[in-house]
Amino acid sequence: MSATSFGGSFKLVASGDTKIKNIFLDRVKRAAFDSQFPFLKYIPFTPPSMSEEFNAMIDRIIAAQRDEIKGKSSGKKDLLQMFIDTHA
Repeated sequence: MSATSFGGSFKLVASGDTKIKNIFLDRVKRAAFDSQFPFLKYIPFTPPSMSEEFNAMIDRIIAAQRDEIKGKSSGKKDLLQMFIDTHA
């Protein structure tokens, strides 16, 4: 999934690190919960649906991809590259 979406592996199997996997799974669970109960965002003291840690992780991936292709055309055909190509 990471290769299709972000153009590379997070190497989670080799490293044994579960932090990125847990952040992603928490976000998917929260998205499913929010879609079932959309009114929850109006209840005071409800935690935000997007965590700062998740946003920071995605921002780092996008910045690295942009830096990698700066000044040259990328041959990658992943979702992130398609978004960067259309919005650059």
